[in-house]
Amino acid sequence: MLNIREQIWKRSEIIHQELYHTGKNYVALIVGGKNGKFEDCYYSIQKVLPKDKNENKILNLATFMIINISENKEIHSRKGGFTCSLIHRKGDKYYSEYLFITKRETPYIFPEEVICKKYDIEPTLENQEKVKLSIENRIYSYKHRDYEKKKRCITFEDANILDDYVINTLYLDIYNKDEELKKLNHLSGKKVSELTTEQKIEVSDYIKITLRPVLLYKSPRDSKLLVNEIPDFQTASYNELSDILITNSNECSYCKCKMSLLNKKYVESSLTFDSIISLYGHKKDNIKLCCSLCNSKKTFNNKLDI
Repeated sequence: MLNIREQIWKRSEIIHQELYHTGKNYVALIVGGKNGKFEDCYYSIQKVLPKDKNENKILNLATFMIINISENKEIHSRKGGFTCSLIHRKGDKYYSEYLFITKRETPYIFPEEVICKKYDIEPTLENQEKVKLSIENRIYSYKHRDYEKKKRCITFEDANILDDYVINTLYLDIYNKDEELKKLNHLSGKKVSELTTEQKIEVSDYIKITLRPVLLYKSPRDSKLLVNEIPDFQTASYNELSDILITNSNECSYCKCKMSLLNKKYVESSLTFDSIISLYGHKKDNIKLCCSLCNSKKTFNNKLDI
């Protein structure tokens, strides 16, 4: 569990990165101080250029920096050639003015332009916008999938009180290839509450070894995913998916075909983001790039998408 100072530091790093990816430089006048007779402080932005939707992020980062400002009345946060500075202009213990400034050592290159060039797409503004929209749509889809998956996950403790759900080893292994799952075939059709302690350990060990859930089945549209603990679903952000596209090869991780982007209809070589361990969803460190064909083969190995 992070303490307050660690949480503030982590949040400030995230905002710093977000401001970097805007591609802009900002200048803002921050004003405020102690709230009357109370000890808490309140700050606001009096002016900011350019004026856009990032005002709250600038104010939050500036407030974090004010907390840590040194006696020489200024503080600088520099990462990867992008610096955010806060300078105390004037004031006393009740009211102060600060100047917030960002500076870039090199011009920002928008990831959409890099992605277009990497995948042999003309980097026009229209195509860059299409790439951006494509990534945003995927994130929306992955967040929805992860949300639905999390709703289906259930631990042994909670599954113990379910009356209508039984273990089913068929749907997650329709081609009978999972040797570890075959060892649980003798438990198929049983409720979790009907398992002995030894049998629960047996199921739990399968989940731990294979990093796959065990299906608790009620009907084709109603099933649960039995897990040892509920996974921490953290769907990758826009910047994280962009970085994956830029830093990884444009060849499929499995069949090594050259993948393509912005296809108007289904193409087997279309790029997809494959979740390596299906249960964990599309987290940043659980993603491989692969073509549509290889991804669909992996998905069709079971009848219920997990």
